[in-house]
Amino acid sequence: MKKKYLTLMLAILLLSALVGCGGKKVASPTPDSSSAPPQTDAPTGNSPKGLKIGACVMDLTSEYFSESVKGYEAWIAAHPENELTVVDGQGDVAKQVTAIENFIAAGMDAILLNALDSAALEDVVKRAVESGIKVMQYPDTDYVTVGLCNDDYNFGYVQGTEAAKWINEKLGGTATVAFIWNPRNASLLQRTEGQKAALVELCDESKLTFLEPQTCDTAADASKLAENLLVSNPDVRVLLSIGDSQASAFAEVLKAKNVNPDEWFLSGVDGSQEALNMIADGSYGFRCSVAYSLRTPDIAYDLIDNIARAARGEDYAVKYYQDVIPVTAENIDDYSAMEVTYQDRFENYYNYWLEKEQAG
Repeated sequence: MKKKYLTLMLAILLLSALVGCGGKKVASPTPDSSSAPPQTDAPTGNSPKGLKIGACVMDLTSEYFSESVKGYEAWIAAHPENELTVVDGQGDVAKQVTAIENFIAAGMDAILLNALDSAALEDVVKRAVESGIKVMQYPDTDYVTVGLCNDDYNFGYVQGTEAAKWINEKLGGTATVAFIWNPRNASLLQRTEGQKAALVELCDESKLTFLEPQTCDTAADASKLAENLLVSNPDVRVLLSIGDSQASAFAEVLKAKNVNPDEWFLSGVDGSQEALNMIADGSYGFRCSVAYSLRTPDIAYDLIDNIARAARGEDYAVKYYQDVIPVTAENIDDYSAMEVTYQDRFENYYNYWLEKEQAG
């Protein structure tokens, strides 16, 4: 697991689409000063040289990814000898391919990637790995250094379980269900399969109507879907989405059209603040967000810390896991009270990975 230490290369200019931080003015969202970690890990005379780290997210208009960037930047603030460059994929696979190509050309030591379409990015990611760059990717693949391992089927199954409870209690077991999915991403596709499996298991399948799942890469796509569904399928009362940003956009349309929220069940994934606000408000029909047991910036802090360890030739977790929980009106106060700590949890997630490996 020990890898050869990679030294810092001189930074070269990236395309104008790239924005940098770590000794530079940050163009991407920054962590709140109230939650940023103290500068306790500033380099000393014996400190290792810094790393150049590139991060490409799916879409910064999604709160999940803007919150992830806060975690990355908080780690850089605590380890300022390193340099971070963030690229917004803007829901466009071609932009992500270009970003990775630029990271390779810039001689990055490590890359963090949330892949819109892992198959379309496979060649360029493999080139990055073959060039010696350590890569953390979601979804996990067998050729990257570190995989962010969601149990995506379970994400969806938890959503479907909560939806089934509501359908049986509020709709007499009969419902027309809409889905927002991403068929290009095999991991995200598992969420939709989990949603359906729970509904079929916990409801009378003969009383369920499943609409054809719709691809919504952005919140704008979800807004259009809501507008269309309210006209074409007025019987729809349940929407299960692979992400909070799409479900939140859908909910905004329902609110704007004065649709009775008591008749709707909307659910997403990520535990975004926007989704939490809607759940707490109660007037949007947003009833459940399946979230990690840690807040998103802390998970991102772990991820960049882990890939940096790999790039420095230290021990690292080959796969990163976190448990998930359904956040509903019943437990939202407790979840919302969870603070972002930006603490070093390496021993925790490293041991968690080892335990899973040993369990098979």
